[in-house]
Amino acid sequence: MLETVYEVWKASNMKVSTPALNKTISQARIKSPPRFPKNKICKIKYIAQIEASPPTFAMSVNNEEFANFAFKKRLENVIR
Repeated sequence: MLETVYEVWKASNMKVSTPALNKTISQARIKSPPRFPKNKICKIKYIAQIEASPPTFAMSVNNEEFANFAFKKRLENVIR
């Protein structure tokens, strides 16, 4: 039982490198590109993990107003 608790704790405190995050996001974007109204594209410059517990991520985009709810939710699911 304690081994399982330790594994869960270790997974919850895992730090993901910035290159790995950027690669994952770009692959997901190529596989299924997001749709934006009126051809206004939201480009991700980079994404980084700033805290491990709780997992907190910072993302830089070309224009924040183009990053709608669906776009943010999709990125959250890709990271999970």
